[in-house]
Amino acid sequence: MPAVAADGISLGKAVDALIECRSGEVSYVVVASSGISGLDEALRPVPASAIAFGCDVLALRISKNALKRIEAT
Repeated sequence: MPAVAADGISLGKAVDALIECRSGEVSYVVVASSGISGLDEALRPVPASAIAFGCDVLALRISKNALKRIEAT
């Protein structure tokens, strides 16, 4: 699923999610973003508080720069 910032800028794609066993709620979603020419893919866990789920897109309530500040795994 594509991931975009609140301003519509593409941030990458959602590739995984952690669901809490007891509550069934999303804890975080892993967003894969790549560098220049699709190289150096980085996986970043985005907390549920920064996510708005849509039908065809994962809208993040953070900017591209804020996503980059999340430590890549």
